[in-house]
Amino acid sequence: MFVKLFNPRWQHSKAAVRIKAVHRLSPGKSEHLDVLTQLARQDQSVEVRMAAVEKIAAPDLLSDILIHDSDPDIRRSVAQRICNIILNPGYTLNQQSECLTYLQDENILAHIALNSSSAEIQQQALQRISDQHCLISLTINGNCTQIRQTAAEKLYLPELLEQAGKAIKGRDKTAYRIIRNKQQQLLEQSQIEEVSRLRQEELLTSLEHLSQ
Repeated sequence: MFVKLFNPRWQHSKAAVRIKAVHRLSPGKSEHLDVLTQLARQDQSVEVRMAAVEKIAAPDLLSDILIHDSDPDIRRSVAQRICNIILNPGYTLNQQSECLTYLQDENILAHIALNSSSAEIQQQALQRISDQHCLISLTINGNCTQIRQTAAEKLYLPELLEQAGKAIKGRDKTAYRIIRNKQQQLLEQSQIEEVSRLRQEELLTSLEHLSQ
């Protein structure tokens, strides 16, 4: 019993006490970071683990938890923590760029591309997005023409090109022109494919006549 009195509070049997202890730990101190890492990875309470995750800013540690943790709530918490670091101007560009490399969720990447104050981070996030619905959101809602143009270049679904064109017409001439050019290219490609299909049908008909 006397041993328990001298155990650190982050080892307390009650999760609420451990959470309070987490809030007092400083990730800038190596011994505190070791404790936070241990709690984030191994504590029996999901709430304690989430509290520890919120104190960690080391991209490699967060990435390791994101990749290997089996709890979906913890993975979501880690992904949100990484997103918050990327969007927080208090962190360096290098830290933000490193964190960005660990994100796979394209919805989060789109959120970063829409909300980051760094043009470089916006472009890095955008380059990793291929989901067409994320891209149309960026084409329409991007806060600068560079974002809108880059996203428009990656669109290819006809119905989304049509939707994006209607939304940005009169707002961004360059992005609108990119969309119109892509629509024209799709139309020309469709016409070429139709001519090829008709030609094949003609050849098949000719072969049938010859065989008869």
